[in-house]
Formats: sequence, C-alpha cells, structure tokens
Amino acid sequence: MFITVVTYILEGKTLNAVDIFITFGLYTNIRLSLTLFVPFGVALIAEALVSLKRVQVLFLPKSGSLLLL
Repeated sequence: MFITVVTYILEGKTLNAVDIFITFGLYTNIRLSLTLFVPFGVALIAEALVSLKRVQVLFLPKSGSLLLL
C-alpha cells in the first residue's frame, strides 16, 4: 500500500482521506481473497489429481498405455 500511495503522490495528485480509505479497502479485499481462496483452490486441485490417479489405477488396464497424467 505504501508504494501505491507514494506513486500517487509522485504523479502530482493530492492525497485525501477518501482515496486512502478506498485504497485500504481494496487492499483488504485482495488480501482476503489471496489468503483464503487461493490456498483452498490449490488444495482442491491437489485432491482432484490424487482422486483421478486412484480412478485410473482402478479402471485402467495394468499395461498403463492409456494413462491420462
């Protein structure tokens, strides 16, 4: 957030409370999304890959010539 404020000031614009409040709110939303939803999505993808490998082992022939991963 500091870099955003410094860049805003260096562009010659005046800084006021409304701009700071909006910037802080947007950074809070981005931080919430990145810390909660991204790790959850990565975990779900990892679980899906493990499940897909288990299904392949169960249903595909032992030769392994038709493996998808």
